[in-house]
Amino acid sequence: MRLIKLLARSSQLMLLHMSFLLIALGGVTTWLTARESRVALAPGMPVERYGVSIELLRFQTEYYPGGDVPRDYVSYLLVNGAEMTVSVNRPLAVGGCRIYQQGYTPDGCSIVSIRKDASGTALTFTGFALFFIGGLLSLFRRRRGVAVAIVVAAF
Repeated sequence: MRLIKLLARSSQLMLLHMSFLLIALGGVTTWLTARESRVALAPGMPVERYGVSIELLRFQTEYYPGGDVPRDYVSYLLVNGAEMTVSVNRPLAVGGCRIYQQGYTPDGCSIVSIRKDASGTALTFTGFALFFIGGLLSLFRRRRGVAVAIVVAAF
């Protein structure tokens, strides 16, 4: 019985430590392998980066009602032949890439950032999933009749 308890406790701790290792490994992998490109898109001028074709259809600044304070900057794009929208708080994920609205120019061009990082993101999210599972297992582990809980950093 003691051996089972020891193995259960050590497996939970091992799972938590493995999750930290995967999160750190994902960060390092992203730092070493991620590719990013900033592009100024002009209407009607297609650009291709990392296997994704992007063309700006139009750029629009949305304002709060009754004022001249910008609420959002929106680019209407043609991405790999499909119409899509990207704005400051709504990045676009397509073809293993993420497209972020970064800015604009006074003459109607849109500045976007295109980032490709599949492996680092996958490692990091796997680490967070293992951390969550290890935290739940530790939460429901019992010692001397009292539930022992850990505080999960994600909450």
